[in-house]
Amino acid sequence: MSFVSKLLLPMAVLFSHPVLSQWKASWISVPGINPHGYGVYWFRQCQSLSAVPDSLPVFVSADNRYKLFVNGQLVSLGPARGDIPHWRFATVNLAPYLRVGSNCIAAQVWNEGNDKPEAQPSLRTAFILEAATDEGGVWDTDTAWECRADSGYSPIRVHLPFYYVAGPGEYQDMRRHIGAADVPQSGGPEWRH
Repeated sequence: MSFVSKLLLPMAVLFSHPVLSQWKASWISVPGINPHGYGVYWFRQCQSLSAVPDSLPVFVSADNRYKLFVNGQLVSLGPARGDIPHWRFATVNLAPYLRVGSNCIAAQVWNEGNDKPEAQPSLRTAFILEAATDEGGVWDTDTAWECRADSGYSPIRVHLPFYYVAGPGEYQDMRRHIGAADVPQSGGPEWRH
């Protein structure tokens, strides 16, 4: 972490609380992880719907980055870069991706830890999703969401004798990787609340 980041982070945390408190949903993370270290994680919430709403707008964000899937289909990437007190989120209508019966909203979240790009601020690894309407509140992130680490990823660190601002490369071990299509039906003790 750069000197400027270390200096500004405490100030950002101090002044960001009023913004964070406007959300009804909760920022969630994987229990027992290093919240500042490198990692790739999955978060999911599955619900059965008797009818598909005409519209289901949600606000979504993550620290550092996310890919949002509905029933295995990629629907959003983000967030746009900002800073801690001005964290960005996306507004996405999930209704076109839902169906009558079982539905699963899943997010793949990654944090590049100390190797993150200089332009990518981070407070801690976390994910948040909140429905814009009360009817969609069953999807809001809370302790009912399940999460797990995806051990199929590891960073390819860059070591150069000069200042380097881009992030690391990424190695994927496809034998250990969890695909988005596998998330709804995968089970086991790796999934935790």
